[in-house]
Parts: sequence; C-alpha cells; structure tokens
Amino acid sequence: MPIDHDQTHAVQLQRFNQLKALILKRKAFEAAHPYPPYSLYQTDFNFTDVHGNSLLHYAAALGDMNKIRECLKDNINPDLKNNLAQQAIHLALNNHQLEAARALFMAEADCTEVHLTHCQDDPKQIAWFKEELQHALKGAFPLPSSNYQFPRYHGQWFKPAKKQGTSHQALIRAAEIGDIPFLQSVVTHHSLPQKTVNALLPVAAGSNQLDTVRYLIENASAMDEPYGKTALIEAVKNRHRRIIDYLLSKKVDLNRQDSSKNTALSYALANNDQPVTNQLLQHGATYLHTNLSGNTLMHVAVNVGCSFLKDLLFLPGFAALQHTRNIYGFTPLDLALQTRKDSFIQLLAPEWPSDPMKKRAAYGVKPVPVNQNPVLDKMVYRLKLNYRDTRYFNPNGHCNGFSFLHSLYADKEPYYSDTLALMSHWDGSEEALAKPFDSSMPQAAFYKNLGELFEQWTNDVIWFQHSRLEEVDRLRQDDRAEQFDIIKAPPEKDNQYVPLYVEPHHATDEQGRPIHYERNEAQFLEIMSYIARMPAKTHVEFIGVSHATSAYRKAKSLVYYDCNFIFQTENNLNAQALTRRLLDWTEEFEGKMPCRLIIFCFQKDFDSPHLPDFFVLNEKEVPKSKEEACQFQRHSANYFTPLHVAVITRSLPAVKRLLADGFCDIHARDCSGRSAIKMAMDSHFNEALLLFLTLPELRLDELSGFINQAYRHGKKDILDIVLAHPEARHLHGLLLHAIPKNDLAFVKHLLTQVKMNPNQITAYTLPLMEALQRGNFAIIQALLDEGADLFMTCGYTTPLKVAFQRQSTRVDQVIAYLKDDIHRRDAMGMTALHHAVECNHAEALCKLIHAGADVRQITAAGKTAFDLLSHSLSLDKELKACYRLLISHYQFDLSNASHHQILKQLLVKLAHTYDERLYQLLLRQCNPDMIDNLDIEGQAFLHHLIETGCVEPIPLLLEQHIRLDPLSPEGNTPLMALIQAGNITKNRALIERFIQLNADVTIKNNKGKTAVDLMLESGDEHLRQWVEDYELAGPPCQA
Repeated sequence: MPIDHDQTHAVQLQRFNQLKALILKRKAFEAAHPYPPYSLYQTDFNFTDVHGNSLLHYAAALGDMNKIRECLKDNINPDLKNNLAQQAIHLALNNHQLEAARALFMAEADCTEVHLTHCQDDPKQIAWFKEELQHALKGAFPLPSSNYQFPRYHGQWFKPAKKQGTSHQALIRAAEIGDIPFLQSVVTHHSLPQKTVNALLPVAAGSNQLDTVRYLIENASAMDEPYGKTALIEAVKNRHRRIIDYLLSKKVDLNRQDSSKNTALSYALANNDQPVTNQLLQHGATYLHTNLSGNTLMHVAVNVGCSFLKDLLFLPGFAALQHTRNIYGFTPLDLALQTRKDSFIQLLAPEWPSDPMKKRAAYGVKPVPVNQNPVLDKMVYRLKLNYRDTRYFNPNGHCNGFSFLHSLYADKEPYYSDTLALMSHWDGSEEALAKPFDSSMPQAAFYKNLGELFEQWTNDVIWFQHSRLEEVDRLRQDDRAEQFDIIKAPPEKDNQYVPLYVEPHHATDEQGRPIHYERNEAQFLEIMSYIARMPAKTHVEFIGVSHATSAYRKAKSLVYYDCNFIFQTENNLNAQALTRRLLDWTEEFEGKMPCRLIIFCFQKDFDSPHLPDFFVLNEKEVPKSKEEACQFQRHSANYFTPLHVAVITRSLPAVKRLLADGFCDIHARDCSGRSAIKMAMDSHFNEALLLFLTLPELRLDELSGFINQAYRHGKKDILDIVLAHPEARHLHGLLLHAIPKNDLAFVKHLLTQVKMNPNQITAYTLPLMEALQRGNFAIIQALLDEGADLFMTCGYTTPLKVAFQRQSTRVDQVIAYLKDDIHRRDAMGMTALHHAVECNHAEALCKLIHAGADVRQITAAGKTAFDLLSHSLSLDKELKACYRLLISHYQFDLSNASHHQILKQLLVKLAHTYDERLYQLLLRQCNPDMIDNLDIEGQAFLHHLIETGCVEPIPLLLEQHIRLDPLSPEGNTPLMALIQAGNITKNRALIERFIQLNADVTIKNNKGKTAVDLMLESGDEHLRQWVEDYELAGPPCQA
C-alpha cells in the first residue's frame, strides 16, 4: 500500500518533540533530586523513547539538518539502535534524506550494517553509497590478491575479524557494489571455499549487480546454498528485473525456500508486483505452499492489499486457500476483516452481506503481537523510565524465561498470551501504567494496574531466564527445581516443580565421554510420539544452542510454544506436526538440531492417579525375548530399547515389567551413548534406580562418576539407593569427594557401614593423603582407626611423606599414631624423620627427635638426613632450624670416617650460606686439625673461602686456632690472598686480624713478594700505616 509521507512526517515530528520534552523534564527532576536512584541513572540526550529511537533517529528521518546538528552537539551517539536494530543513518536513507545520511557519515557513524538495499533505489543515495564504500574498500584492502580478510584499518565500514580465516566482509562489500576486479583478484589468488563464493550471489543479486551475478555464476561456479537466501529471492524482493530475467534464463530453482519458507513468488506478491508474479508463474512457480507461519500466498496477498488477487483466484486450487488457517488460526478472510479490506471481504465471501460482516467483532481489530521482542522492549523501557537497574536483563536467554512461564500458565490460557498482549500494547506513558485495571479483566484479580503487572512479569522473566543471576546465586540456567523452590510461596505446594526426565548440560556417558544431543527429524518424531502417550499436563522444554521452546501435553493433543510466535498459535498438534514445527522454528544444522529435552510436571499433576499407573508401551511393543528386545532397538531411530522409552516417559510400571522379564540389556546404549540406567540417574528416577540396583548384572563402578556428581550436588535420595547396593564399597570416589567437604559423618559411614577400603588408590591418590593435605583431624583419625596405612605407596609418594610436608598441621597426630613405627621405612626407604627433613619441616623434626627418632638413620639409598635437606643460596628460617636440630643431636664421632666426612661437607656448605650462630654450633663439633686438613680441589679451606668471596666465616675459623699460613698453589698465604682479592675495604678488618694473630708476613710467594710488599703496593693508606704501626717492615726485597 502507498505510504502517506505527510502523515509519517507529522508522526515523527510529534515523537521528536515528545521525547525532547521528556528528556528535559527528567533532567530538571534529577537536578532537584540529586540522590539515588536518580543520581545513579542520570538522563542525557541519548535517552530513547518506547520505540528505542533517540532524538537523532527522528531528526535523521525528518532530514532536519538543524536538529541533526543540535543532536550531535548534545553528544547523541549516532550508533544507537532502536527496537528494530536501526541506526539514525538507516532512517535517513529509508526516508530519502541523503544530506542527513551524509552528515551522520561525517560524524563517523558506524556503517558496518548499512547496505546498498537501504538506499531505497534512490539513484543519488546509491551513487553516494558506492563512492564511499569503494573508497573505503581500496583503502582497507589495497592488495586483495595478498589480503582480503584483515583490513589495514577498520574505519566505519569494516568490523575487526574475530579470528583468522573467518572474515569475508570485504568480498561481501565488493559484491554489493559490483567491484568485479576486486573479486577476480581474490578468486584468482586464493582458494576460496565454495560456500564463501556462494554467499556472494544473493548479495550481488539483491544489490542489482547484474555483471557481478553473471561473473559469479559463469566464472566462479556460484550457486544457491541449500538453506537461507537465494539470488532469485533477493532479486525479486528488491525488484531487479534484469537480474530476475538472467536467473530465470539460467533455470535456477525458482521454488527454493528461504529460512522463513518463503519463495520468490511470495516476495513478488508481497511487493504487489504483477509482472514478476506472472513471469514466475509462467516459469512453473508453485503457489500452494505455506511459509513458516503457515501463511499461504493468499494470506500474503491479502496482507499487502494485492491489486491482482482477483486474477489469482482463477489459478487451479488457489481459491481453496481461503479456507487455510495459518499457525495463529487466521484465514485470509480473517486478515481482510482485521485490516478492513472490504473489497477483499466481498471477493472472498461474496455470499455474505457487507454490513453484517462489518459488525463482526474481528472487523478492524488487529491482534496485538505477543512475541518476545516487543514485550521485552517494553519491559526494559519501563525499567529505564523508572530509574531501575537493567543489568540483569541479559539479551541472551529470554526464551528460557518465556518458555517456562508459558508452562506455568498453561492451564490458564489464554491468560498468558493476553497478559503478554497487555504489555506489548503499552504506549510507553506513565499514565497508562498507573491506570487501574477494569475489574472484569482476569489480570485484575492479581494486579491493580499495568505497572504492577509489569513489575511481577519482568521479575519472572529475569528469574527464569537466569542468565546474569547465575553469578549471584550459583544456580544454573536449567536448575528449574531450585529456581522454582526459592520463589514459590509456602501454600503453593501443588505447584512444586517435578522433573520427570532430564538431559543434563555438559553431560557425559558412563565412560566419561561427552554427550551431544543432536537429533534429526525421525529421532525427534520418535521421542515426541512417546511423549504424546504420557498423561495430560506433562510439559517439555526444548533447550537448543541459542534458543529454548516448550511443549505441553493436553488431553488429546500437544501444544507447542515458541516465544518468537507473533500471536497465540492454534495448538492442537500431533507428534508429527509438533516435530516439524519445532525443527522449522529453531536452529537446524544440515537436517540435525542440537537440543536437550527436559520433561516435567507440577506436583498436583504428578500425584494424580494417571502418572504412577502409566504404562507407555502397548502389548505388542513389550519384548517376549531377547531377540525381540534387540529388534526393537535396531528399528528405533534413536536406538532406544524399550527400557529407554520407559525411563524417558517415567513409566514405572513399564520399567518393572521389563526388568522382571529380563529381556532388555540394561547396559545397552542409545545413539547418544546413554544407557537406561544413566537416564534414570540423570532424571532422579529413584523408583527405577532401586529396581536397577537389585540386578546382579549391574556394574555399579560404571556409574561412579554420576554417583560422585550426585554427592556433590547433595542428592541424598540417589546416594541412599546407591549405598544400599552390595557393591557400593567399590565407589571409592565418594570417599575422595567427602574429604574436601569435611563431611566426617559421611566418611565414617563409608568406612564403617559401606566397608570401603581406606587404602584403595583412586585417581592417583589415597584418602589418607587427601585428608592429611587438608588437615582435618577427625577425618584423619577416622581413616587411621579403620586401617589407613601411612606407609602405603601411591606413585612416588606415601601418606607418611604428605604428613611431614612443611604445610602439614597434623604432625602430632601422626607421630602419636606411629609409636613403635617411628623408625619404620616406607616403600621409598625413608622414615618419618627423613620426610620431615626433606620437606624442611623443623617443627616436625623437633617433635620426632623428642619422640625418639634417631637423626643418624640413613635412607635405603644411603643418604643421611643432611643429604636430604633442600638447599638454596640462602637459608630460610625453617632450614636453619633443621640444621641446628640435626647438628645438635647428631652426636658426631670424629673417629668415624663418615661423620668426619659429613662435618667437612657441612663446613663448606654452610660457609656459603653463612649464619653465625649456626656456624658456631657446627665448629663446636670440629677440631683444628680437621679444618687444617680440609682440601677443596687442591686448595686449603681458607684459600677456597677467600677465592669464592665467602670470607664471613673466617673470623670464627681463626678462633679455632687453625693454621694461619697455609700456602696456595701460587705460594700465597691467606693474608696475601686477602690483600690481592680486590676488595680491600671489605677485607680490611680481616687483614688486620691476621696481622694481630702474627700471621707470617715474611713468606714470599712464587713472584717473590711478601705480604708487606703487597701492603705497600696496594695503594691503601690503612695498610701502609699498619706496616709502620705493627713494625712489619723487613729488609728490602731483592729483585
């Protein structure tokens, strides 16, 4: 229908003025109330109205340059998007306001989502668009033959590539403006995937680039992809006759459907384009199909006011389409009534008088959209309007909230959709929020006005969406039971959420392999056919990769809900219709859709007599032999056994019958790798689990991972069942999970009642090692009391070693337990003392010594306690303490060669990490002869210390009356070595000490120099003065 531009202009101007007045009013209010919440959410000129438009949006649509300049001066962001994801520059182009678009472009508006199709076939706008984009393309990709993925600069036209090999935006832009040389350069020099080339074809066709379309088809072998846009659809949609003619000459599939199941003919009718419609029909276009919304071409024609609908009625079968209802229950006649198209009403119902038709309730009444987008937009706007926090309104995951709310209100339909319609229809005014509800409205029983209703339903959507709240309460998005339990009021016991069948997120099978819930149409149909047998009031959530929907079992049919449905749907579906709609409306990948299922009901329905007595299989499906059970599985699209079906549908009588017959393999896996037992575990089907656990062929250890998970999440019901099994003692992982949680009661239960072996290695560790690392006294004692072995080997360690690590806090407990085993070696050949020493645990070492541990014990490898001490360039407090303890208690025997050797090693080692008190303690164990005879690689010990710069111990050594003048290989005495060491200032006091102790200053070195000669030649005034003061000068040296 033609657009009334004057009316549109008037509406836009009115909205501009209303928004500006609102902004000024809010700013004045905030100035008068400078405190929270008003100070937290202060209004600026970027504030938008209920449609998501800023002042700049309306100024651009009006083409008012003064208003645009004023908006930009007020720092309004030109990249703001309205509720239709449009920026101001989009509205400028859509309204043929080229000067406005140029001004926004000069203001550096983001153009990454601005396309040629937005130019509305306006030659001036198209020329400007091409010129700017061509300039940007050349600047960003000057050499496309070598680089077409990563722009030299991003500017306004190109987004940063997320990762290598994913960005084809340059190719898309080149196809959009018909830059064939650019495309030729890339195609010639790069091996492009065919899918990449194919994606360019609809872009070029939609942008009226005939030569580019011809090049892509004839030179690059481009073709339409199986799903999504086609070149013909884009050409028809944008009215490009030359391209339509060319594509039809190439005999393209003119009946190919896009993602909305529309064909090229659908868009020709939507454009009211009779010549193209006739052309497509002449080439064999089909016209009896329905699109995703169930609309026939007659629905499309009525919607757009098609001027040649009368001619179409002569097509065979077309007139009969007037009786077809779309998924919302509307026939073409209904649409004509809603939009007051009287000529179409007479055309489609000539037998009905005109006046009575106009008096029908539906005449002139358009249904209000109830899909999530308009409702969410209104919810967010109301929060903004009232200075409320919108951070928890995550744009991802709203479908989870809406789907669950639909289930919650399923018994009250159409209450749910009517309530959404109330919110969707809100005009954005505060007056409408405060206006009391009419008492006849069902919503009036719960809410005073629309504001109260918005408050509750916004909170519910945020809560059951649960995207941002995960980081607050740690509940997962699909933890429905916990979410529902927190918010329900005490009297609402009947509405308690009861999960019947659950496919967990990030699930694994019994072997720990990840499960991928990918199903094709046959697999979905099989599952839905069994769900359709379940009692009424059973609900299903379909949780996909990026979208969630739900279904509801009515008495004789199924109801399917998707929050993207524009209106309330006609919902008396069978399993096949629901399956097809599910796949049509959700993400489908090459015939398969990743989607998890959660089946649930509410407590009032669970307690009904129907569910406990429900037997899902008919008598023919119950196997009478193992061969029949195997045959059932082979013919199942999901590779289900009858036992899988019974568990999925929560049919306890069927589980009992099948297990009693014994023909089904309880370990058989479906196509996702799950057994019926695994399904029962995931779904907390405890009654079935009890039956499974009585079977002798059950391998309980296969379920250890899931049992551990049940413990971590506090699923006591599952644990009680599992631990009653005679093989439960083998579930050692439970013990390892209980220890970190300090769950003493459970640990004792596992050890004393379940009789678990405390010395069983699990996951490369032992329970006692885990307990010792965490220092829980009671759990350590419980393990020791039940026979946990400190000396048990686990890889390259033992609990004994863990007990005496430096961070250990349970040394006393372990030492008390050791008693007579204090000298016992573990499998590593080490005692408790050795481990304490190796870990530099001084407190433990001290307590072991007082408990009678012999510090002179050696390990099985022949190492002494001193050998085990870890050493570094410096001694920390713990290491020093360990040395003191060992040296003090070692009781060295200098006649013992090994003791003699230990002391020599310590003299050297501790000299390099000098601590005066420690070295004094060591020297008390030595005698002067030992030190004098200590030789380090042909050097006397004093010379070794001087050469290595480690002179701090020398004063203490001199007090031991050692020899003062041992000679080095160069003939130097220690005094001479100190003078020549190069750091006289540092060594000056030590040099003087040697002189005071009467070191021989007359000995000549290999160069014939004495100590006096060296002192006089040193240039140090103090040394020269000492020669005189100590009367050291002798006869002059002979040359």
